[in-house]
Amino acid sequence: MYYIKKIRIRGYKGFKDTTIVFNKGKNIIVGINEIGKSTILESIGIVLSKVIYNKVDNSLERYFHNANKKYFFDNKTLDSLPEIIIELFLEFENEISSLKFSGINYTDHQNEEQCGIKFEYKFDKDFSSIINLNEYADKRLVPIEYYRAEWQTFSNISYKTQSLPFKYLFIDNSNNRNDIFGNYAKSIYLSKIDETTQLELAGSFNLALGAFKEAHKDKLNIDDTRLIGLDSNKTHLMRLLDIYESDISIQDMGKGKENLVKTEIALNNSMFDIILMEEPENHLSYTNTRKLLELINSFSNAQIIITSHSSVIASRLDLKNIIWLNNDGSHSLNNLTEDTAEYFNRLDNLDILRFILAEKCILVEGAVEYILLPQIIYKLTGSKISELGIDIISMGSISHERYREIASILNKRKIVTITDNDKKPSLTGSNIEDNFAIFRGTTIDDWTLEAAFYNCNNSYFDEQYEDRKTEAKYNGEECPKALAHMLKNKTENAIFMATNIENIEIPNYIQEAIKWINE
Repeated sequence: MYYIKKIRIRGYKGFKDTTIVFNKGKNIIVGINEIGKSTILESIGIVLSKVIYNKVDNSLERYFHNANKKYFFDNKTLDSLPEIIIELFLEFENEISSLKFSGINYTDHQNEEQCGIKFEYKFDKDFSSIINLNEYADKRLVPIEYYRAEWQTFSNISYKTQSLPFKYLFIDNSNNRNDIFGNYAKSIYLSKIDETTQLELAGSFNLALGAFKEAHKDKLNIDDTRLIGLDSNKTHLMRLLDIYESDISIQDMGKGKENLVKTEIALNNSMFDIILMEEPENHLSYTNTRKLLELINSFSNAQIIITSHSSVIASRLDLKNIIWLNNDGSHSLNNLTEDTAEYFNRLDNLDILRFILAEKCILVEGAVEYILLPQIIYKLTGSKISELGIDIISMGSISHERYREIASILNKRKIVTITDNDKKPSLTGSNIEDNFAIFRGTTIDDWTLEAAFYNCNNSYFDEQYEDRKTEAKYNGEECPKALAHMLKNKTENAIFMATNIENIEIPNYIQEAIKWINE
């Protein structure tokens, strides 16, 4: 099996120097918007397909890392000129095919041979004597016209795309900009149709086109010396390829169906060793997303690298395959226990990606806390949760220990759990360990959130609910009528409390939780 082991990106867009290690099978790249998920797939395309940098284009300056450009503008020297280096580390299934790609032509090699391809975009020093760097730097420009792009294998020979012993495909469902990997239909055509047949088809197409031109040349005459012709660039067979299902072009099926068909063709025919997918959930209903995931999960013959914003995709394709990008680099959940990964797989309705991506997070048991906490936080801090960078996530039935395991692996900043002590003395009070803290009522009287609020606002709630006909019992035990009403009508009471939070005192353990997460 061929697969990408890792990629090192230096000086390209938002990546100053980042290494991403991939799993042999499935990989799900997640991160906040603009963190660089698409850039990773784009970088793979630059290396494998030799695109973008194969011509002089001043617009390429925007692809340099901003800090590297600034360094040149400030220093104005040859050594300070920005560069882009992308190194793709590959694993080959046999030694013969790896010979052209194996060597030490990569950064920090320490004489250890690896297989891979190295792309460099840098200033051509042959022009050192004729260029005025001060003039460019003063105008805050990079001398792109004096740059050159070079693709070499790790064995220090020129890389040619034809020499690559494996096949790869890019499925872009994001309405993205550049067609980095070439037309989808063209990729399928080149992989599915053998070279001899390709030559036969191209010859037949050209003969048919020639016959058409000859048959209709009189109808296309403008005058004695001029006629309307066909653009040879547009009439090449490769430029006319499309994929059809039941005589319908997939482009006419709607984006959701097109996404499914593209993936089905790529996976079912086992034509590719590496498949890259940009946001496969785009344009898909919940049902079709599940169909897509079943298809991907049933396939094990290729490495699959996916970028996604979907918690369903993250959970269903196994959290152990998550690669989380943030400003500190990339982080893998590969060491997550099988038990926890399977737990989230079966409960994929939970927004696990919100937890992974959150800067600071408060975990709560259910809807009541979810409704109340934004208003409580605003009352205590004078700021909205968005301003404080806090996400509130309802755990449902999942134990906070499942979240603690993920937080520990990803070294999350601060996680608070606000939960009940359920009248168990051993569970009262707070428990703070590193960046993960649990806050509960400090006595068994504050056994749940409603009881804690009632205990420090009893006269207020007694007055508010004195006319209710609620029986003064809960779970067969006698209790104040107002508390019984709060416990039996949790959501209604939460909405009332949220609306009137300025008149309500906040229990101490909740105040402590909000204070801790904001310290």
